[in-house]
Amino acid sequence: YQRRVHGDLEPELEQWVARIVPRLCLNRHYGAAGLSSQSRETWQQGLGSRGRPLLSAHVEATAGFLLTQAALDSASVRDAACHTIAEVLHCVPEAAVFAPACIEAAQQCLTDSSWIVRDAACYALVEGFSALRDEGSEVLSRVSSRWLRLIIDPIWSVRETASVTLVCLTQSQKPRYEYLLADVLLPELQKRLPAALAAPHGCNHESQGKGAAAAVQSRPFSESCFSCESFGSSSHRNFEAPDPSPWEESDGALWLMRELSGPCPDEVATLLPVVAELAEVRHFPLYYKLWETVWKVIPSIAQNLGKRRLKRNERYVALLPGIEAALKDPSPLPRSAASTAVVALANVIGREIFLLHCSERIRAVFDTSL
Repeated sequence: YQRRVHGDLEPELEQWVARIVPRLCLNRHYGAAGLSSQSRETWQQGLGSRGRPLLSAHVEATAGFLLTQAALDSASVRDAACHTIAEVLHCVPEAAVFAPACIEAAQQCLTDSSWIVRDAACYALVEGFSALRDEGSEVLSRVSSRWLRLIIDPIWSVRETASVTLVCLTQSQKPRYEYLLADVLLPELQKRLPAALAAPHGCNHESQGKGAAAAVQSRPFSESCFSCESFGSSSHRNFEAPDPSPWEESDGALWLMRELSGPCPDEVATLLPVVAELAEVRHFPLYYKLWETVWKVIPSIAQNLGKRRLKRNERYVALLPGIEAALKDPSPLPRSAASTAVVALANVIGREIFLLHCSERIRAVFDTSL
């Protein structure tokens, strides 16, 4: 089709467009890089500016095809289907009539055994509810509990994606905006954030070197939680992840806190003392993963809160001991994230004021970074 669409056989091939377009859409997001890039090239060269009009004309066939693909046994296909559903709902206004069916399919993928599918389902749901606009409130009530569960997912990238998409969706639901923030997301944040402070104590010396690897391997984790293919007939349905560790609850809450710091800066500012405590806990083997997340989210939080809220009661000063601890830690990831956070805090608060409270170690990193 790519070679012939602009040739003499174009009228002859027109009857196949309804079959070709949905599959090209799906393959653009397939996990295999070669197939994905070839499909994108085919779309550009074969369809060009006609791509979106053709997709609009055949949106019913495309939606039907994607809904069937989202239920197949291949995790890579389900992942591609969710991403394609999100793209079609975003780019093609005519697809809005299929939003309820797309939401139902994506909702099933929220409990998929493959984390890449759970991740992609979040994006599909955001676009589905955005297409429904004010009509999606009742459906959202049924989906929100599953979605909130992803904030404490075993995979950190799923926790981040769930937080980003939940807040994005909340801001698009104007009739229920205040309710979703005040009665759903903020209580979830306040509940989950301090969880790591009560984590069971472990041996600190096991958290470095081989001990850290052993801690990860000893984590109770179902063998059916994977990233790519499933070879079972229906094993991907209604997957139940292990109960989260306390530090994973706090980790997910930190990503949610970052996203809520924009719409709810005053409420988030009151939780900075808890973040300061999390930045110093080290009584469980994987503390360094939590520290890395703390300093990853602080730059965005600081930017959203602004100088006035950070300086009130010297809230930012309480973060400095945690920065000091991260900079001395043997793991390079929290060290790197803390160095970035130092520069971000200094840019928001002001270099001279910030330096007044810094230790020599923080000053050295700050000067080197600048």
